[in-house]
Amino acid sequence: MGRKTLSFLFMLFLLLAADVTVKTAEARKCAAQSHRFKGACVRDSNCKTVCLIEGFSGGDCHGFRRRCFCTKSC
Repeated sequence: MGRKTLSFLFMLFLLLAADVTVKTAEARKCAAQSHRFKGACVRDSNCKTVCLIEGFSGGDCHGFRRRCFCTKSC
């Protein structure tokens, strides 16, 4: 093999190896409907506050019926 071809293959190998090592796994999020939130969920911040009291790490309003769903990493 020529020196240029060998150099090209080496650089290609380094590029592919760097791409593989940079990828990281993100934690999955589990969601469950809040048991303590009452009424229509209008503000995400109110939902999050109730979910923190329930032991979750966050919460969001979802759906047509605007229910509070608590989230946590699982």
